[in-house]
Amino acid sequence: MNSVAVFLDTLWPLGGGGELATYLYIKHMYDLGIKSVLILNKAESFHKRFNIMKLKRLGIGKYALTLNIESLIKVLRGIDVAYFVASHLEFVPLVKMLLNKPVVIHIHSYYPCCPVGHMYNFNTNTVCPYPKDCAKCIWRYEAQRKTFSEALLSTMLNSTAGRFFLRTLSMADAIIFVSEAQRRLFLEAVSRIGLHINFQKTQVIYNPIPDLKPVEMEGNDVGFLGGLDPIKGFKTLYQAWVKIFPKYPSSKLHVAKGYKFLKEFESKGIISYGHLMPSEILKLIRKVKVITVPSLSPEPAPYSVVETCLYGRLLIASETGGIPEIVGGLPGVKLVPPGDKDKLSEALDWALSMSRDETVELGLKNRENILRRFDKRKSVNELIKVFEKVAG
Repeated sequence: MNSVAVFLDTLWPLGGGGELATYLYIKHMYDLGIKSVLILNKAESFHKRFNIMKLKRLGIGKYALTLNIESLIKVLRGIDVAYFVASHLEFVPLVKMLLNKPVVIHIHSYYPCCPVGHMYNFNTNTVCPYPKDCAKCIWRYEAQRKTFSEALLSTMLNSTAGRFFLRTLSMADAIIFVSEAQRRLFLEAVSRIGLHINFQKTQVIYNPIPDLKPVEMEGNDVGFLGGLDPIKGFKTLYQAWVKIFPKYPSSKLHVAKGYKFLKEFESKGIISYGHLMPSEILKLIRKVKVITVPSLSPEPAPYSVVETCLYGRLLIASETGGIPEIVGGLPGVKLVPPGDKDKLSEALDWALSMSRDETVELGLKNRENILRRFDKRKSVNELIKVFEKVAG
């Protein structure tokens, strides 16, 4: 196995956790001499060290048409494995049936089982056990974060044509998940829809951890990196913060991807930022003693909880999805029920009342435990073994 075609939307530092994990995998495979061609929608100048083919697309998101399909086929004829990072799944039939190339699909969210990827039902405000009649839920989610026309279009496409992408999983030679909790929930949900996925084709590989150094703590504040996306739990955090803020009026809540808040938010000690690049996130980390990850959805394995610990910070996170699997039992971690503002407020009180010395001690223990639990080289080697197996 000498070459891999990697399908993804973009590459870190753009994108999210899936893009970061893919960047780390590709970087280490590059160092090992495994050639990769990255097939992307968006690429920037800082990605030029990699071999990149940029797709020419016409349309919206995953429903767009590819205009340079002949160039793509030419590239794919020369590779050993096609590796889909839960993106561009419309090309799976082409790769598998026309070109007869092995296919590996890496699932970092709950897409394509859930058309919008989060497996949270906004109709019932619970984890979604049966993602079938999705239109109403998608509308309630998208209407909170998009314009009317954007939300309507997303609802129409994702609740109808979006189901095609789920069927491509049956063509995969291997499917990789990032936590046991994610695999269990995903496979249970697709079986209820009527799609059978052979368990033997699936594997859990924990995301490779990034090389992050501990960051000196200069403040006594709280950080939140999830922005205003309703699935990330800002509403719950805001309610918990308002409850605890009078007890700690000198502390601030720093919200990345928050853009501009109303004046009433600022009066409650909330400082908002736009989208932050890695160097800007480090500046925010210096100001805080604790990071909150109050997600409503059963997040598979969010990098935010791992990075918080690697930076040497306290962590408050929802006890859902793969989060307990990743950071459960760490001394400087509090897990709370998702959506429970009272428990989250109690956890904030626990962190804000802690002395600096104890905070630093528990933060460094968090870091030590993460470094013991997860081995980046092991994750990379396991992925390469999957490629070698399907390539024969």
